[in-house]
Amino acid sequence: MRLRGVTVAASACLLVAGCTGSSEAPATERGDTEPAVAGLSDWQPPAGAPEFCTTLAATEHVEQIPDAVGVLLDDPADTQQAWRLSRSAGELRDVRDAVRAEGGHGELAGALDELVQALSLAASGPLDEESTDRIADGLSDVGRAAQPICEFPT
Repeated sequence: MRLRGVTVAASACLLVAGCTGSSEAPATERGDTEPAVAGLSDWQPPAGAPEFCTTLAATEHVEQIPDAVGVLLDDPADTQQAWRLSRSAGELRDVRDAVRAEGGHGELAGALDELVQALSLAASGPLDEESTDRIADGLSDVGRAAQPICEFPT
C-alpha cells in the first residue's frame, strides 16, 4: 500500500505548503515531547490573495488525514478516524465552494473536488490501495495548485 505516499504527500501539503490551521507551539514550548505541527498562525495572505486562502489556512482537521488513514488501514472499524476523514472532507468542501465562488481557479477547484471525493469515500470505508493513492494524489494536487495562489510559507 502507499501509506508512505500518503504521509509524504500530506507532509508536503500540510507542512511545506502550509495547508493547515494548526497554531500549536513547538513541543519544547508546550513542555511535552510530541512533535509540533507547522501552523499558519503568523501567516498573512499576500496582497490581493483570494479569501479562500485564509479559509484553507484555517482548516483544523486536514492535518489529521495521514494519521487517520494509517489507523484505518490497521483498524478499518475505527469510527473516530473515519469521522476525522469526514470532517476533513467537509472543511475542504467549504474551501472548494469558496474557490468556485471566487472564480478563475479551476485547477484548484478541481483538485479540491477530487480530494473531497476521495476523503468521503475513504470515510465510508474500507480503505484500499486505490483510495490511499487518491488521497495522496489529491493532497499533492491541492498543495501544488494552492501554493502559487496563496503563497503559504515553505
